[in-house]
Amino acid sequence: MVRWDEPLHDADGRELSGLAGYVIMRPDVGTGTAVPIATVAVNVREYVDTGVRSLTSYRYAVTALNEKWQQQSGGPAVPITTSGLAALTNVTATDGIGRIDVLAIVNAFSLG
Repeated sequence: MVRWDEPLHDADGRELSGLAGYVIMRPDVGTGTAVPIATVAVNVREYVDTGVRSLTSYRYAVTALNEKWQQQSGGPAVPITTSGLAALTNVTATDGIGRIDVLAIVNAFSLG
């Protein structure tokens, strides 16, 4: 989930006026070039990107739109890593009488 605060000033430092919405951008997987993935209303302050893969890092930027729906300068791109479970490796299955036993060895670690 990407969250942001309402900007207080225009790109030139003056008091904010005419805010109409936001454009959420992230790099295209193929080219790496930042592309718009969503446009949201002025009262929205978060966005859930459903077009991503688990355990993958993405960089998001949010750009403000003025009342003419023109993009204003945005903040820097922020890195976000999606959550999820890593694919299991070293999985074995053995059959038994009336059942199948599955053994998976998972290496647990903590980042932080």
